[in-house]
Amino acid sequence: MKYTRKYNYVKKKHNTSKFLKRKKNGGTRKSRERKRLTRRKSVKSNARNFADKARKERRNRTRKLQKARRQGLFDVARQKYILPDSSSELNMSDSDISHSDSDSGPVITDADLAVFAREELENINSIKLERDQIQSAFLQLKQQQMDAQKEFNKVRKEYNAQKKLRDSKPLLERQFEASRQRVTKQSDHVPTSKQTSRVKRQNAELIKLRDQIDDANDDTKFQILQRELSRVENNLALANQSFQQASSELERVESKLQKAISEAIYL
Repeated sequence: MKYTRKYNYVKKKHNTSKFLKRKKNGGTRKSRERKRLTRRKSVKSNARNFADKARKERRNRTRKLQKARRQGLFDVARQKYILPDSSSELNMSDSDISHSDSDSGPVITDADLAVFAREELENINSIKLERDQIQSAFLQLKQQQMDAQKEFNKVRKEYNAQKKLRDSKPLLERQFEASRQRVTKQSDHVPTSKQTSRVKRQNAELIKLRDQIDDANDDTKFQILQRELSRVENNLALANQSFQQASSELERVESKLQKAISEAIYL
């Protein structure tokens, strides 16, 4: 038997048929799909590990640069600092004297470093307290803005429905007149049971159209909705303005806090 393409063919198992089928490499379709997904996952895992390693190296390099920069600032402060009273050298402990350099003049003692670190920490804590207060007010204003928006949407929906009803008043009047004439013509003879249910349905439709026309003619309701819409619109504008101010204030204090943390060299 000759074949036009070079495939590996095997006989069917558990079958006496002489027909041959193509041999499938790799098992069933599900197993091949599983192998393909495994290869994809391994590629993704390798890429993720590479990214994590690069991120870790970049973070270590950044921390080393920050440490070197702070050390440089610390050395400048150590050289330029002048003690307020030269007699304070007499009160220094042995650990403080060990840090002094006779050639470079007065230097910063451990007690001075502790004072500087305490001042920087107090400054950062005060900014954090201010940030927390502003954030609390910010969340309250955000909730007020959401409530004002919800109320505005509700009133605007009612106003639009009433306005649409007033605009469609001529059409409602024509529909009401046509329904009334149809009901009048059908009431001239005694209706059957099927016609009775239809007349009831038409009467209900007639009552509904009459109520809609009455609502469209109600100018007082429309004026009340207009005033309510203007009121909630003003409330929404005020809430948006207050929210924007609180947002900018929160951004300002956040940048102030980040600046204080980055400039702290003694902590």
